[in-house]
Amino acid sequence: MRPPRSLSIFMLAASMMIGQAVTAILLAAVARLAGPDGFSPVAVALAVGSAAALVIDFGTNSFWVREVARGSLAGGEAIARLQAKIVYALILSGLAMVLAASFHSAWLAYAAVFSVGQVGLQGALIPFRWRSEVRAVATTQIVERISALAIFGLAIVVEGRLRAAEFFVVATGCSQLGWSAAVLLREHRRTMVSRLKIDAWKPWAGSSAFGGSAFAGALQNNDISVLRSVSNSFEVGLYGAVSRWTQPMGILASSTCQSLIPSVAAAPTARQGWALLREKAWILYLSFLGCVAVALSAPLTVPLLLGDAYAGSKEILAILSIATIPGILNQVLTAFLQARGREGFAAVSLAGAVILDLSLVVILQTGFGAAIAFAAMQCALCLALFGGVRRTLNE
Repeated sequence: MRPPRSLSIFMLAASMMIGQAVTAILLAAVARLAGPDGFSPVAVALAVGSAAALVIDFGTNSFWVREVARGSLAGGEAIARLQAKIVYALILSGLAMVLAASFHSAWLAYAAVFSVGQVGLQGALIPFRWRSEVRAVATTQIVERISALAIFGLAIVVEGRLRAAEFFVVATGCSQLGWSAAVLLREHRRTMVSRLKIDAWKPWAGSSAFGGSAFAGALQNNDISVLRSVSNSFEVGLYGAVSRWTQPMGILASSTCQSLIPSVAAAPTARQGWALLREKAWILYLSFLGCVAVALSAPLTVPLLLGDAYAGSKEILAILSIATIPGILNQVLTAFLQARGREGFAAVSLAGAVILDLSLVVILQTGFGAAIAFAAMQCALCLALFGGVRRTLNE
């Protein structure tokens, strides 16, 4: 399989960066309008919803991309399994909404919407990924985020800012589910999936090791929930308001991995697959520079975007930005190990690092402490994954 060009990777990175920038704008607007206490349910819901989406996915997206690239799984069968997974996600989301209504839990209702939206949208993109249709992935991601921003802005203009958190949830859910349906209908016709076979109703079959990594990632995304259980809503708000600002710096690494995984998986040897990653590794230097820039500008950007109420978030953002540098490397190393069949080692390494992270969050009990815990996790994981890659290359 021919690897994508650097221009294609930049196109995907640009779309992901625009999407993350729009998300950051939305979160900053909600945080400023609602304040730290009002933003706390949204921060918790984002963490829980993302974790739930990872658990529901259980690594199937990456597993299907690898297997289709290897020729071990037909595209039509993968689409059928994807449809079954989304059906399960809708059922679980509906049950969560019922519980939220019964216990008057706003954050649980928000999390239900976030989780099913992420499962649908990320799943809908995988046919483009295994066919290396970078432009389709880029276009879908940009249009979906702009749609969410438009819906949110319209709701604020029409109804006012008092229900900003609810409008953010509605805008995100409607945009993600709407575009997921549009893409999947197109793929359904293209692959001629006429019905879901019995085997398709077991979408997680064969992805246990990928699922282990997904489950560990879901636990790590719950660092905000753990912080909420041992601290107060103000500390949660300080950490949650900037915890996702570091994601754009990992965009180039993520786009590199997404673009190259099919080629790395199809490479005859591990060294040839590693050479493909190293060929594009120079792109990551841009991400490293971005991390340093965000860390240095934190004292200015946090008060400007969030207001003086979030003064304590300046140090948190600086630490998270620097800690994202080893996090970028971890994305690449994990993708290589999974593509070459070492997903079990990657899952165990990630699980150990997440245990370290959450343990430190419990011990330190502040937003600043949660940032320190994140940094310790990324450094420990990077050392472990480097060891796994060396063993893989020497086999």
